[in-house]
Amino acid sequence: MKKKIDLDKIIDDFITRLINGEKITVDEVLAQYPQYAKKLKPLLEIELSLLALGRQLKELSNKEFPAYDQEIWQKLEKTILDKELKKLKKISQTLKVKSQLPLRYPYEFILLLLYVKGYRSQVAEGIRGITRIIKTLFLVAKLTTLPKLLKNYYKFVPYKLGPFDPKIYQDLKLLQSAGFITTQKYKYSKSPLKLKSEINSNYLDEGTIYKLTSDGVKYAQALAQWCEKKDPEILLNLRRIKANFTRAPLKKLLKYIYEHYPEYTTESEVLKQILNS
Repeated sequence: MKKKIDLDKIIDDFITRLINGEKITVDEVLAQYPQYAKKLKPLLEIELSLLALGRQLKELSNKEFPAYDQEIWQKLEKTILDKELKKLKKISQTLKVKSQLPLRYPYEFILLLLYVKGYRSQVAEGIRGITRIIKTLFLVAKLTTLPKLLKNYYKFVPYKLGPFDPKIYQDLKLLQSAGFITTQKYKYSKSPLKLKSEINSNYLDEGTIYKLTSDGVKYAQALAQWCEKKDPEILLNLRRIKANFTRAPLKKLLKYIYEHYPEYTTESEVLKQILNS
């Protein structure tokens, strides 16, 4: 009887070797276990995606992590982005012949949030700042059952400004690269939010408005039509959350989340500032 191979052990070994700086590829691992290549390949690629996100998290936190090989990271990130862009290119082609598409990926919630009416009651109102987008997606998870429509909605953990998932950064970059989202500078009528913290200013990103392109609107419309047939409450809930929370000053938005979900404030660097404001 052939000895059963522990796939989890193979994956753990692969990740450990990468973290230790060894230049090893998925193809090299698959060559060692050709009989399990079909099962192993998607699992290893998922782990590479998680590692790439970990590197983004490292850049945000300014903490010291093991020294990774820059060339490996760049190749991993490019591979992941290229793969996802091919998927989005196919979706673009599908939109030419289909008027509705089912929800399948977490980033489609970003498109829907940017599409539904906000506090100005206008379709496709932009959202200012990455922080508002992250916190709004968090509130979608907490105030609605919509994430149950997917198997892999964003997984939030406590971080410097409260609930956070670094994959949202990757998805915003992906949607921009695919031509579904664009950005524009925000003109301040008064000074932007300043926090006494070492938080990278790019994390707040208060000076950028995220909006849908014309192709992004078509994609979101196809998703919205599916949602309307599935359950009209889907879009209604998204509209309520967008209208109520994306117009709020950032301090008020953070304060609401901190007061209602304290379990996500354990790593916050601005907890006292926000709660005492």
